[in-house]
Amino acid sequence: MIEFIVMTMKRLSLLCAAIIFSIIGCQPSPSVDYKPKSLLQYGIPVTLLAPDSVTVEKEDWVVQQSISLRNADEKYFVQIWIRDASSYDLPTVKGEKLAEVKAEPGFSKLMQEDPDGFVFERRVDSNTVNYDFRFFQVKGDKEYTSQTDLTTELFSLDEVMAMYNAVRNNQSGS
Repeated sequence: MIEFIVMTMKRLSLLCAAIIFSIIGCQPSPSVDYKPKSLLQYGIPVTLLAPDSVTVEKEDWVVQQSISLRNADEKYFVQIWIRDASSYDLPTVKGEKLAEVKAEPGFSKLMQEDPDGFVFERRVDSNTVNYDFRFFQVKGDKEYTSQTDLTTELFSLDEVMAMYNAVRNNQSGS
């Protein structure tokens, strides 16, 4: 009798887990209507997905350049840092940047990791979390690091995933 109860409880637990995952998987993703945006006119051989009305700003620093794409209405804030490649090996570049991010005081946990980037959680304080991402490309002798724009905005995981996927999903169109 006890074995029957244990087996029934295990099956019930599996059924509950399956139902929960089904509900989570069926939730709609954030509504985004992004279109390919080439940055070639700014001297950057990168194409990503962005809202139609995104504003683009380029800044030249001494050792690197920055391209910011912003649309506050759609909470789209992407910044791309361009500098001389520290390595031509993408896994090496990503590994170095991941180590830097993990060493930051607010780093909390890695949410998603891919061969060319990652999404992570950062604790702002004991009650507030923020999400960010890094996506890497090495083209010629340049390294391109995409991330959320350096702003005071706090981003939800859904908002960051939308930006991360917009940057990653159009890399073949670059």
